[in-house]
Amino acid sequence: MSEAEILSQLVDTTAQLPGWRVLRQAVEQQRTVHLAVMVEPYLTYILEGKKSIESRFTKHAIAPFRQIGVDDLVLLKLTGGPVLGCFTTSRVEFVHLNDREFARLRTDYSDAICADDAFWKARADKRYATLVGVSDVRELRPAPVAKSDRRGWLVMQTNDPVDKGDQLVLV
Repeated sequence: MSEAEILSQLVDTTAQLPGWRVLRQAVEQQRTVHLAVMVEPYLTYILEGKKSIESRFTKHAIAPFRQIGVDDLVLLKLTGGPVLGCFTTSRVEFVHLNDREFARLRTDYSDAICADDAFWKARADKRYATLVGVSDVRELRPAPVAKSDRRGWLVMQTNDPVDKGDQLVLV
């Protein structure tokens, strides 16, 4: 299934569910909509307000790197499960990692990311980082989504095909 088909199916299946109007509005307003596949405990940390920055560390420049911006809608899908919530992006930062940048992120963002030593150790070989400020978090009635591939992030609708730059910090 393509990203557009997944989004369409999700809009259709949630049309009558309370709270899901946020998705329909985003689609109607042509805001960029993402699907972030998450593991526990990080998904719960976002829904509880403990995690204020969602981070993605990758070896290759893949989504959401340079594909997300401020005021985008991010749907939160549990790995192997349904979509359980969403948030609006408040800021983004794209980083080409080297030892200095990795140390800076660890110092500046460990608390906001809810990252422990094991988290950082598992990401020591990554080359790119995307940091996404989390705002307007909403827990949603669970909704299944027909996604079967292994990608951890999908850009399902975009309103901005413009290159977002190498490093951008928006507050």
